[in-house]
Amino acid sequence: MTPIKDVGFAFQVVDRAEAHEICDQEVYDMVDKVIFQTLGQKGLRKIIRTGDRVSIKVNLVGAHQGARGEKGRAIITDPRIVRHVVEIVRGIIGAKGVLKVVGTTHYLHKNPSQKEEETSFYWAKLGRSGCNSINPEVDVCYDSNADGILDGKSNAQLVNLDSLGEKERFCCTVKLANGNQVDVAFPKFLRTRDEAWRAGEPNEYTDVFIGLPTFKTHGLMGMTGGVKLHYGLRSMYGVFTDPGRFGHNGLFFDETGTMHGRHNLTDYLCAQHLIRSYDFCILDALTLNLQGPSLPIGQITNTGDNDQQTDFILTNCMIASLDPVALDVAATNLMGFNINSIPLLEEAKENGIGETNPAYIRIHRDRAFGRVRLHFWNQFGPERFPPPPRVGVEQLTNSQIDPDYNIFLFPPEEIGAHSYLIKYKVMSVADFGADISPDIKITRVEIHAHKTILAEKTDGDLTQGEIVIDLSKPELHHLRYTALACQGYAWDQYFNCRVGNESFIFC
Repeated sequence: MTPIKDVGFAFQVVDRAEAHEICDQEVYDMVDKVIFQTLGQKGLRKIIRTGDRVSIKVNLVGAHQGARGEKGRAIITDPRIVRHVVEIVRGIIGAKGVLKVVGTTHYLHKNPSQKEEETSFYWAKLGRSGCNSINPEVDVCYDSNADGILDGKSNAQLVNLDSLGEKERFCCTVKLANGNQVDVAFPKFLRTRDEAWRAGEPNEYTDVFIGLPTFKTHGLMGMTGGVKLHYGLRSMYGVFTDPGRFGHNGLFFDETGTMHGRHNLTDYLCAQHLIRSYDFCILDALTLNLQGPSLPIGQITNTGDNDQQTDFILTNCMIASLDPVALDVAATNLMGFNINSIPLLEEAKENGIGETNPAYIRIHRDRAFGRVRLHFWNQFGPERFPPPPRVGVEQLTNSQIDPDYNIFLFPPEEIGAHSYLIKYKVMSVADFGADISPDIKITRVEIHAHKTILAEKTDGDLTQGEIVIDLSKPELHHLRYTALACQGYAWDQYFNCRVGNESFIFC
């Protein structure tokens, strides 16, 4: 049976009359929620141990862009999220653990926080002072004193990935599922411990690799998230046989503005993940950038004016997963785009990097995900949500965002010792009992009771059928002698979830 990938989801938007800035503590709480939803009560301790080497990749491209007083907003990973996650990690690994925050600065100098470089960590901030200068008393900064150490209590080393040359990288050829071969120059410090030992460089490794991508559209890939975040690991001008970042592996626009060779870039991104992917990702979805990078050099506008207002809406959400592809599938859908129109996601699935099938992706908070997306439609649509389609991306329609159906459970039948059969039907709400629209595909049906999933189905036509609940399973033993108020949960291909009536099992 295909394992179901968990995606954590937290939000602070649905019950607000108007979109507004949420407070810092709400941001930290959402980060904590998605960590525990996906990793359980141990949180990050499930994947990180005392003394580990941990590297955290952020999205830094564009710290100098945006309106005055809003530099980097909806462009770079929010520093509140970065500092909170990094300080949690430091608390786990202890003083002897090695902690790095890595990003792409677009210059070659080793100093990640050069004041004279507007794209450095020094200028990366959540601006609150109303001007473009750095004011650590008001702004939330990455490195306000330009010492190469992340602000806050983590003592994390900042790393400029663009400063890594041939001595700090290794090159390997990756064969993809489509038969293509790609040369990738990868940072040595991102090897696993065993790989570093075999290479004779035992100190060049990372135990746990975490990604903190942003929530934005992208002119080349359609959207950017956990998979696209890897591109910042590539060298700027190329080393060995890897031609570097700016060529985008042969992707180009002709004189009519038509894009060619996008598959070359998706090939490279997948090859990077096959060398090493993220162990965990948290998506900064506090904002949705509606006009993300559209040019090969990463600008957010065609005017060249760095003070131009970034086109974004406040979304006040957080998404997390151990699977960066499942994370991007959820993010793409929350963005209002059809996941089947993003070629990068399907190629990642073909290469075994992650899951794209909604049937095998479980988003926590159940009905909340679809309700939040509907909230975006009601508050910002249709003018600003879904965002303007990028490079062939298909927008969802209102009927897909808020479809008409529900699930009905029939009374259970006892079929054995501690075993029960429940029949169900997914039907129209507007015309009770009628079949649902053929445009809606039910991807997973679950039976819940006492905040526990008793049984689920993911295969075949799920619009109606039956599910067997076996309370003799060890994980359900505690429910064997309890009256269970069972409810059916029906998920569709757009991650809408409908919760039906109660049907009681009297054990």
